[in-house]
This record gives sequence, C-alpha cells and structure tokens, in this order.
Amino acid sequence: SNGTILSGGPYYIISRTLGVEIGGALGLLFYLGTTLGASMHVMGAVETLVHRKKHAYQNNASGNLQLLLDSCPNQVYSLIIMFVIARIVSVGSKHVTNAANFFLATVGLSILSIIVGTTLFAFGIYEGSLSDEDRAFNDNLHPNYRADPKTGVTPAFWGLVAIFYPATTGILAGTNRSAKLKTPNRSIPIGTISAIGVTTVLYLAQVWMIGSVVSNDVLIYNKLVLTTVAFPSRILAKMGMVTSCIGAALQCMAGGPPDR
Repeated sequence: SNGTILSGGPYYIISRTLGVEIGGALGLLFYLGTTLGASMHVMGAVETLVHRKKHAYQNNASGNLQLLLDSCPNQVYSLIIMFVIARIVSVGSKHVTNAANFFLATVGLSILSIIVGTTLFAFGIYEGSLSDEDRAFNDNLHPNYRADPKTGVTPAFWGLVAIFYPATTGILAGTNRSAKLKTPNRSIPIGTISAIGVTTVLYLAQVWMIGSVVSNDVLIYNKLVLTTVAFPSRILAKMGMVTSCIGAALQCMAGGPPDR
C-alpha cells in the first residue's frame, strides 16, 4: 500500500498489485465472500438471541406473545436485522462509524466480563451458571472429538477451522473502507497489523482460559459456554456476542461493494 489507494479496499490493492485479470477473479470471490459473510454474521446474532431454555407458556397475553416469538423461524429475524443494517449503510458511512463505536465498546465490556468471570471461576470465587463439577483443570489438554449431541455429526479439525475462519475477517474492516480514510497509506498497514495482534492475543487468551478450567462435557453440550462464566451477568456476554455479529455484518455491508 505504498501507492495512492482509492476506493475498493483489498480489491483495489490486489488488482493493482497482481494485475486486472487475477485481481478481477479474486475481487469477485472477495465480494461474494463478504456478502455471504454478512448473512452468516446476522444468523449468528439471531441464534445467540433465541438461545435460551424453553419453559411452559402461560395462558395470558405475555405467554401467547412468547409462544408467537418462539415459533417464528430464525430466518425471519435475520431478514429484519439485515434490512435494518442495509438501511443504516444506505444512509451514510458516518452512521456506520457511530454504530461501530458503540459495538466496539459493548464487545470490550463483554470480553472483560468473560475474562474476569473465568478467572474467578478458576479460583472458586464465582460459579456463574456452572457448578463445582464443571470445574476441571486441563480436561481439554488433548484432542477429544465427539459427536454433536444435536446433529450427531462428529466434527473434524478443518471443519472447526472453517467455523472459526470468519472471525478473522474483521481485520479488513479499515481496508474495506479505504476511500473514507484520510491517510490510507499509513492507516491501513498500522490498523491491520494492530488488529491482527490484538485479536490473536484475545482469541488465544480466551481459548486457553476456558479450556483450562471448564470440563469437556460443558464445552460439548453448551454452545454458549462463555455466557455461563461471564461476570457479573451472562447478559453482558450475550450482548457482546450479538453486537459483535451485527457489527461484523455492518462492516461487511459497508465494505462489500466498492465505494463510489
């Protein structure tokens, strides 16, 4: 990025570095991946929102409303959220930036609550939604692939990598909006390398902390295990997950097509 960078983000850099032919092919794949990534992030937010224990519905207005909401397919909620995101992006990049700042603050509080809660759980000071039986040090030290309790499918290493991979695409958020940066030649290298360093440390720290103190059974059967140890409330962790997914979808929508 030592030259003048215009709108287009990674596609602009790739096409000017590798040529129009290769850049066009990679740009098409990049665009499709970013577009589909937005849909996947929204689905992740919806799954986090609807993930809860189901109880018997009361025979009143509140119970009937809860029954209606639970019977609604996740795809309907996803379409509503995607429409709202599209409206925010269509208004202008200023609103995207303002929303991103709010999402960043929420995710930061969520990560802090998970780290503090995991540390307190390890020392037996705080249990969250878990119990003493769920505290098992070094229970995940070795590979132990088992069938998913809901689907019956046994995951493989590369399948898990495919699930984790979208979490690494956020480092291109600044590059995707290169036309909006005052000094892209300076901001893109510093921002991208800094994002790689910070996210790598956070990912490794959370994986190591949870894997070191939580039993393997909990990790297998609880899809939102991070919320069970969040301090002082699991709501903070769920808010962080939802805003993280919606924020990622917002960045995908804002940075997918080249800016004009």
